[in-house]
Amino acid sequence: MVFGAKQTFLGLDIGTSFIKLAEARRTGKELKITRLDLIPTPAGAVSGGNVIRVEEVASLIRKSVHQHRFRTRRVVTAVPGKNVITRYIKMPAMPAKEVETAIKYEAEKYIPLPIPELMLDYLPVGETEGDGTKQTQYLLIAVPKQVVYQFCEVILQAGLKPVAVEIEPLALLRSYDWMAEGSSGLACVDIGAGASSVSIFKRNSLQFSRTITFGGNNLTESLKQEFDLDFAGAQKLKEHEGEILSAPEGVSEKAARLDTTLREGLGELVHEVRRSLEFFRVQSREGIAKIVLSGGGARLKGLSVLMAEELGVPVELGNPLKNLNTKRLALAQGWKDMAPSLGVVVGLALREVVD
Repeated sequence: MVFGAKQTFLGLDIGTSFIKLAEARRTGKELKITRLDLIPTPAGAVSGGNVIRVEEVASLIRKSVHQHRFRTRRVVTAVPGKNVITRYIKMPAMPAKEVETAIKYEAEKYIPLPIPELMLDYLPVGETEGDGTKQTQYLLIAVPKQVVYQFCEVILQAGLKPVAVEIEPLALLRSYDWMAEGSSGLACVDIGAGASSVSIFKRNSLQFSRTITFGGNNLTESLKQEFDLDFAGAQKLKEHEGEILSAPEGVSEKAARLDTTLREGLGELVHEVRRSLEFFRVQSREGIAKIVLSGGGARLKGLSVLMAEELGVPVELGNPLKNLNTKRLALAQGWKDMAPSLGVVVGLALREVVD
């Protein structure tokens, strides 16, 4: 969903916990992140993938752009997974000019919402052959127009210009595709505050995407109940002391309770990721070679080790800044620790710079 010509963009990721902004530029073969900001989202301002208090969020973005001197006013943002419907459809091979019409016809069969109320897009993800007929598989993407207009309204009220609205997995593809090994598939598990997603990349393209209704807030709620805390106290406990232990023996009672509570809470996430990987394997007859963890929830200590043990696949913590020049940012250690949570906003900023 693009509204303008190629330009350097300001990436904008509006999340439940943070609003993130990033700007990227290319100098020769070198990619640079020239500006970056992260703003705590006011409680209740963003919920369920929707911006509840548009004026307040727009004001924070406008202030950040001014204070940090972002140069471009052309914004690309992403719609959270909770607002995105994805379906996989197969159609006979046909000329490109006929695909769009056919996609709209097929969408009526697969999507339980009025098509005129949706913005549709699609991506070819592979080819198959059955009964002697070659077929193309597409990832069909649908987003309610009302949601897209809402995000555009935030951008306009911030004094900026919306250029494109896309889905988060495409931004993550730009941030992490370099971690793929040859033609082997790479799965990205992005753990946000309110929801998570599983995206599978192969040959520099998005092959699979699924939203999971589990986020970091679920773990916070588990700690809240176990330790009889309010939400803020449980969040602080998770961030400062939360850890999945490799050897639970010989630790304090509190550390052991934390480990047990977190492991139990993560059971749902592990189960849903396993289901997603198995679905992809059955559908594509291909597996994945590696998992990269992204999002604020990925920063939980010991999570990558736990996921690798449970899923039997190597797991790495994502760092979208690793191959980028960040010298202008003079990043402090706190920023470096936040790197896994920057996958979406960095990928948005890299649109057109790397595409």
